[in-house]
Amino acid sequence: MIRLSSRRSRHVLGLLALAGALASAPVAAQCELAKVYASDGGDTDQFGQAIAIASGTMLVGAHFNDEFGPNAGAAYVYRQLPDGTWTEVTKLTASDAAADDRYAFSVDIWQSRTAVIGSRYNDDIGYGSGSIYVYSINGVDWTEEAKLVANDEQVGSLFGASVAVHANTIVSGASDDDHSGISAGSAYVFSDLGAGWVQTQKLTASDASMDDRYGSSVDVFGDRIVVGAYGADDATVGLGTGAAYVYEKIGGTWTEVQKLTASQPTAGALFGQRVRIHQDTIVVGAVFGEGNEPFSGAAYVFERQPDGTWVETAKLTADDGAETDMFGASVAVHGDTILAGAWQVDGAAGRAYVFKKLPGGWTQIGDFQATDKQDFEHFGFALAYDGTHAAIGARQANDALGANVGAAYVYADVGAVYPYGKACAGQGGFVPSLAASGCPSPGGDFSLSVDGGLGGSTAILFFGTDQAAIPFGPPGCTFNVWPIFTTKFVLPLGGVGPGNGAGQLDLVIPPDAPSVVLTTQAWILDASVPFSGASGTNGLEITID
Repeated sequence: MIRLSSRRSRHVLGLLALAGALASAPVAAQCELAKVYASDGGDTDQFGQAIAIASGTMLVGAHFNDEFGPNAGAAYVYRQLPDGTWTEVTKLTASDAAADDRYAFSVDIWQSRTAVIGSRYNDDIGYGSGSIYVYSINGVDWTEEAKLVANDEQVGSLFGASVAVHANTIVSGASDDDHSGISAGSAYVFSDLGAGWVQTQKLTASDASMDDRYGSSVDVFGDRIVVGAYGADDATVGLGTGAAYVYEKIGGTWTEVQKLTASQPTAGALFGQRVRIHQDTIVVGAVFGEGNEPFSGAAYVFERQPDGTWVETAKLTADDGAETDMFGASVAVHGDTILAGAWQVDGAAGRAYVFKKLPGGWTQIGDFQATDKQDFEHFGFALAYDGTHAAIGARQANDALGANVGAAYVYADVGAVYPYGKACAGQGGFVPSLAASGCPSPGGDFSLSVDGGLGGSTAILFFGTDQAAIPFGPPGCTFNVWPIFTTKFVLPLGGVGPGNGAGQLDLVIPPDAPSVVLTTQAWILDASVPFSGASGTNGLEITID
């Protein structure tokens, strides 16, 4: 990322082409790059049940694919081409595929080099003993490198219910393992030290109990592993509050260092159904946690402190959450950005929410749905984010091949635009807002929208390269950009009267635009406002990269 001088940024803005259109304010900026289906998808395949993405490679599970028998399962690999498009490069199936294996119920990928696929109903020693398959890339071909099972495999343990891979470590959850109690669950660690993948440890909770479903979700980053146990109970609160367990590799052994629970647990929240870790941040989904409405869902953020402990620093909920949205059914984190899926939103069309760590803490900066959303497609049932691309699974999307075939979407520029700063009220006390949509990237179409202003008035959009809070106009109002470029845009607002003014500025970012961070704010002419004669919106920071 290069933070350019105002002189260079003025040049970039001067190249922007103004199309101009009036519209209501859109959702947060994001760029839908591709929608893909399986090349041979069929009815009820549920392509998009599981998804992973890394370094320009996406892995999508279809655990009900029938090529080798009903519900044998399959996974598909997609690669981003130099022209930016995404294409299917191969279909993966188990070397010993059989009906009802549910291969690709879980998937993960690391650096476009190692893929891991869980087959939790594989029946080597009996139904549901489970297995996982490891693939490596040889040139352009993905080759099955190993089939792994637990060294104490057990009928019905569902080994492969969850999988995660990072470097030379693989973790597989067995959510119904009975060794510590009926369906208490466990997780297995495999390592490749140069001689192939071997099991190096079995993990169980220090306070394991029946029906914990420990291992229903797992993740690994470096020398840290997180295991979710959504069925864990709280003796005070009730059943199914859930928990997650953190392990660190100490002296070559994975050691439980902390049990995570919600600061205000609720019965039946299923905290731990999804867990993700990146560096010093852990996100835990609780699909029936208390959000804006009962059981709307929540996600909890834990951050590692200097003393090595993990502390809950945020409880994330959707700003438009409703009962049984299933917010937190999927979560992803990379750096200062978190994504959370809510697949029951809007008639189960589904939605994904974006949060960013700002100076005031973790803040929702937007949400988005598929551009061609369908009821009951379950967009957001699975999602992944590698810091560059977000992959979203819609396991029940329909297409010409049939019903519930499933689809996967790829997005760029997630978290590239976020609001900041104060807005300044205008006539009638209405506070205008500035939002963005589209692709803030070279060659992308990008729009800025003003809403809630004075109808029939005019908005002036100012640009800078840095955030600011310069007192301007009535007490408490601030000019939110600095330095102020001479390049600005004038936008007529439609509507009539206070609070009804809206307008949209459509821009085309030149294909050769350099990486740049811009700030912008709109001021709406309003003679009723003392001192300045204008009301101001929030600021937006925009990363063009």
